[in-house]
Amino acid sequence: MLEMILLVWLYRALGRVAKGKGLSPRVGLLGVALWLGCEIGGLGVGIALGKPELIAYGYGLGAAVAGALLSYGIVFALPNAREAEGAPTRF
Repeated sequence: MLEMILLVWLYRALGRVAKGKGLSPRVGLLGVALWLGCEIGGLGVGIALGKPELIAYGYGLGAAVAGALLSYGIVFALPNAREAEGAPTRF
């Protein structure tokens, strides 16, 4: 349950940053996709290494946090669409 709350928070936070840059708030889906993809990948690595289930899940959560941080880095690195050269100011 806590993980779902964090995913909703991540989606909204990334959406606010993207909206402030003049981009679609749906950019928040990048964070959700990276969180889930990295979590599944980390869990797979933990299982492949032969770790117990709880430790393997810890690998998954660690990778999920890394995916969330990566998504933040990507969204913050996106150019501001409002200040981009030649971009229309109104749609």
